[in-house]
Amino acid sequence: MKSIQIIKSDGSKQRYKRRKLIKSLINSGVKRDLADKIAKEIEQRLSGETITSSALYQLAYDLVKERSFGLHLNYNLKTALFRLGPTGYPFEKFVASVLSSYGYSVETDVVLQGSCVSHEIDVLAEKKDKVFFVESKFHNSASSKTNVKTTLYIYARYLDLTENSENTNRWYGKALNPWIFTNTKFTQDAVKYALCKGFRLTSWNYPEKNNLAKIIERKFLHPITIFSDIDEFVFQQAFAKGVVTLKDFVDKPDLAQEVFADKYVSLKLQVQSLLSSFSSPV
Repeated sequence: MKSIQIIKSDGSKQRYKRRKLIKSLINSGVKRDLADKIAKEIEQRLSGETITSSALYQLAYDLVKERSFGLHLNYNLKTALFRLGPTGYPFEKFVASVLSSYGYSVETDVVLQGSCVSHEIDVLAEKKDKVFFVESKFHNSASSKTNVKTTLYIYARYLDLTENSENTNRWYGKALNPWIFTNTKFTQDAVKYALCKGFRLTSWNYPEKNNLAKIIERKFLHPITIFSDIDEFVFQQAFAKGVVTLKDFVDKPDLAQEVFADKYVSLKLQVQSLLSSFSSPV
């Protein structure tokens, strides 16, 4: 096989790596033998060619869709998160829904007074003896990362909030903490600073055991934007009615049927197929 060159989202080039493609397929729930077959077919089709990473992804997605009905939804997760744009508002609602599914009491679009100025908090999340001031950083491109400037700002905001006695009295006896979610990645300095100051970061691939992809898949919290043939207007209606994730789609059938209308039955079949492919479904 002649080498395949991949053009990444930032414009740089790298050689195609079978191991990396197979890993992404397996992470989405594809069995190893099927992942091997898909990788071999892609290599045969693209031998000696140059292709963008997004086009390679699309080809792999189409092959998964042909061979394993339902699993293609899982493989489409990263794209589904980007479809929550172009503004950050739907991502905020999605993060709140994810945290709620993990047992947090959540409020969105909260304004709190700090010692110096007031601050808008994307998601206020509370669980047991901890309260989190959650910032949701949405990016429209995979090449965009959340950098150390954001972590510096979020920590400064946290300090201003905790220096106001109204906040510490409101949550007396509870630990107040900042937390940043992003749909892409953090820079190394952003991670280093957060680790130094002791607050949480959650991105597509960080931290390793509880990154965004894994906490979504673990509880079937894929955003409804995973459905590739639904337009943005319908998605906005679904968000307004509280149907934000596929778990919501399953748990709120009356609302889902109202929003998706004549497409509801076919979407339900896709969701059921994906559920059956999970080793430990919700």
